Amino acid sequence: MAEKSINILLVEDEEAHAEALRRAFRKAEGPPVNLTCVSNIEDALTYLSESFPDLVISDWLLPDGKGTDILPAGEEDRSFPIILMTSHGDERLAVDAMKAGAADYVVKSPLAFADMPYLALRVLQQWELVAEHKRNQEKLRESEERFRTVFEQGPLGMHIADLNYRFVTCNKAYSQIVGYSEEELRKLTFTDISFPEDIAEDIEKAKKLYRGEIPYYKMEKRLVRKQGEIVWIGFTRSIVRDSEGKPLYFLSMIEDISERKRTEELLRRGVEELARSNEDLRQFAYVASHDLQEPLRNVANCLQLLEQRHKGKLGGDSDQLIDWAVAGAKKMRSLIIDLLTFSRISTKGNSLEETDSEEVAKEALVNLRYVIDEHGACITHDPLPIVNADPVQLMQVFQNLIGNAIKFRRDEPPKIHISAERNGSGDWVFSVKDNGIGIPERHHDRIFVIFQRLQKKGPFKGTGMGLAIVKKIIERHKGRVWVESEVGVGSTFYFTMPDSDARSAE
Repeated sequence: MAEKSINILLVEDEEAHAEALRRAFRKAEGPPVNLTCVSNIEDALTYLSESFPDLVISDWLLPDGKGTDILPAGEEDRSFPIILMTSHGDERLAVDAMKAGAADYVVKSPLAFADMPYLALRVLQQWELVAEHKRNQEKLRESEERFRTVFEQGPLGMHIADLNYRFVTCNKAYSQIVGYSEEELRKLTFTDISFPEDIAEDIEKAKKLYRGEIPYYKMEKRLVRKQGEIVWIGFTRSIVRDSEGKPLYFLSMIEDISERKRTEELLRRGVEELARSNEDLRQFAYVASHDLQEPLRNVANCLQLLEQRHKGKLGGDSDQLIDWAVAGAKKMRSLIIDLLTFSRISTKGNSLEETDSEEVAKEALVNLRYVIDEHGACITHDPLPIVNADPVQLMQVFQNLIGNAIKFRRDEPPKIHISAERNGSGDWVFSVKDNGIGIPERHHDRIFVIFQRLQKKGPFKGTGMGLAIVKKIIERHKGRVWVESEVGVGSTFYFTMPDSDARSAE
């Protein structure tokens, strides 16, 4: 890569001196130099109005003025350093030259001309160091100004505390949070206004911060406002150090989170109340369904005895009434069994384990073999994966979905296909597709609600619990279930299950 050239303006009215300097720069080692020579102040100013040299070398006395006349009046406007030369130097001239803004001052001589390239490089290096220092100072000033603006006007509370935790300063937002003025806070430490039970943890973390064990820490704690109220805050505390790493002071940013804490407490109480309510409902469903079975069994047995002994003997519509009573008892028993199953899904299920869903599906088909054969159903499946599941409950899902597909068939033999593929989250999405009667779109959510039956009359019997049981089982496995369907074409039920590598949902 080519070395950057240096642009130098030489202002010298004696041609011999100018030539000596040109010769010196040509011979000198170092970066290439573009040397422009003029002989008076007027030409120099004309050049400077059009160009931007890196350095100016000028004679002290020129036909139309002094070399310092080239410099702008204000020091902040100077964009280049200047080296002044004179034929007759003395200490007073040197002082005047430096006061006037010269970067250096030399007395003309053959040796001075020969050394000028090296002096020029040294002056440029010093100029760059000074310029860099000025830039850094300006950046520091701007940074301090930005910090001051953020500190004073920011919406978050901020305070600075010394290494003994005593307040040094704070912004208006912090004063509003704690109810103390800045003057009042300077007489306190941040432990003085902390809730007693929260002080130990805060101090322990502050000590770790001081020792450099952590770069900062976040914490939620309570403060005691001047008026005595408790306010919850969330804050981040860091420590400011000097260039050698010595701690100087603590800097904290604070947010009032009292409203969030109140909301969290209400939510926690609501969740606890909901959990108690759900547990009460589960217990009620279990006890009710369990305790109802015995009296219902007695009723059913009595009705069956009545049917066996007196059917055809009582006359009138007695036989039909007996049939209705027996059918009602059987339906009630099925409903109670389903309700008992529903109530046990969360409380009586097995732990989740690696489960071969293909083997589970095959077991479900064995359990349904009579109804499959009776209706000539054709059931196929793709290779099915290993999942993290309760195998007994997964079999219930397959049995309910396949059983429904056979039950809600059209006139043609049922065709059912089971498959599974991964989704974008890494879970398995199972599908059970049939060619049945289909489900109107407006009922796609309703069918998963407990006791909901779309076909309350007609040939399709049931309790309205099957899909509610499926939904509850899938939710226990942290999955979801839904349906896509077209009336007269068929339905596809989908449900998700975690991969076998997934953590247990329980």
